[in-house]
Amino acid sequence: MEKPQQNESVVPIEWFPRPLGGESGSMGGAWCLTMGFALAGLLLAAVLHVRGATIGAAVGFGLSLVIGTAAVVSTPARHRLNHWILNGVRAVVRLVAVLFWTPVFLVGLGWIRLWGGLLGRDPLGLRAHARSSHWRESPPMHECVRSAAGMFSPCPSEKKGAWTVWCFLILALLIGFELALRSHGYGAPVLYRNDLRTVYRPEPGQELSRSGCSIVTNRLGFRAPDHADEKGPGDARLLVLGGDAVWGGYAVDQSELVVYELERRLRGEALQRGGTGEVEVWSMAAEGWGPLHLLGALERFGYLQADRAVVLLPVSDLARGLSHQALSQFYEVQHPPRLALEEWFANLTWGYHQRRIRLDSAQADTEGVQAGIEACVAIVRRLRERGCEAIFVVLPSADAVATGVMSPGEAAGVKLLRAAMQAEQVTVHFPVEWLHGGSEPQGVVYDARGRLLPWGHARLAEYLAAQWSEGPVSAGAVSEDSANDSAEPRSEP
Repeated sequence: MEKPQQNESVVPIEWFPRPLGGESGSMGGAWCLTMGFALAGLLLAAVLHVRGATIGAAVGFGLSLVIGTAAVVSTPARHRLNHWILNGVRAVVRLVAVLFWTPVFLVGLGWIRLWGGLLGRDPLGLRAHARSSHWRESPPMHECVRSAAGMFSPCPSEKKGAWTVWCFLILALLIGFELALRSHGYGAPVLYRNDLRTVYRPEPGQELSRSGCSIVTNRLGFRAPDHADEKGPGDARLLVLGGDAVWGGYAVDQSELVVYELERRLRGEALQRGGTGEVEVWSMAAEGWGPLHLLGALERFGYLQADRAVVLLPVSDLARGLSHQALSQFYEVQHPPRLALEEWFANLTWGYHQRRIRLDSAQADTEGVQAGIEACVAIVRRLRERGCEAIFVVLPSADAVATGVMSPGEAAGVKLLRAAMQAEQVTVHFPVEWLHGGSEPQGVVYDARGRLLPWGHARLAEYLAAQWSEGPVSAGAVSEDSANDSAEPRSEP
């Protein structure tokens, strides 16, 4: 038989293509696989960093750096790492294949075959002699070889450039990172709207989740219980005003906020005393708010028929002014983030942006604190006009809670606020001993970023509940901390 001529314009494609650039080239298979593993380690380190696992992120970054450096510098190390990675991948693939395909073949296909046999089905015509069958006599071996060789070369081969490999690799990493961030709630942040009195405020009626913590805003836009507008007969209302601490951020679940903890404690105490009315706790707070924002919120929403009010702010929030610069970290309702990567990158760059826009002059800080204290005085007077007594609780900083001693700047701010509130006969509390002297280990009130943790919210709720049970909240502090609240704050030398 005459051997058919081979079409030289058609180049057979190998079943297992050789690596680009050779086995040991800069773009070899070992190099690509090892560098891909290093990039995956960097991706894992970034995800751990987002979740707050600093140690895990550092370990992942270190391993990725070592693997990437070894792959670039040493060829033997590159091949050894490639060998280990391939063996690990093979083991994982085999395990997944066994766990997935075993029940498919034994259970799924087995039952299908049994059911077809019971119904007498013969799709291939193996038992039907009266009609044609799909089974035919096998052709000669040389025809099988020629057909098998030709079916894998339907067109001339085209080699892909190295940039194509990198483009697909980067695209795959970005998609994986986007999905990982989406799984933790990124891409759907809390949205804000512009406001003439507060500059910005949270959008009402939001429900979202971030890293396992639920965030829900009521019809006013605040993270607080949604009670009726009119207060019932015999009911009592407490209004909590604040900023980041009362808002809670993404690190505290809705049920663990100081507002909810305080309402549960006050209702439990009311039931023990045999009270007939309900105790309702309202809130006006948002991330980045200061005294000027709170004054605008009272003008916007009123005092909500509250019997008493608590203003909970740290000293650092007194200098916060009404500025659109705070909106640069947040997202407006009209312009939500399109990608989770967009929000993640904005959070990473916010620290640098905040340092760039910060007013560093001492004169600007002094003017800001003075304006904040004047706004606090206006808040007290506005509430008093409505028959609502107020109390100020200065939230201690993380250093003050850890050491029990205030910094000079913090002590000066508390002193100025107490001097201004003394004329209004309003008590200014500084519960550093309450938070510092708890039964839990020190350092659990704040995390590494200075955010108030759930246990800190619980301790503050316990402290505020004690003030409520003492009677009029402007009469003084609880007996255990009365000396610490009324005396001048201790400061570092």
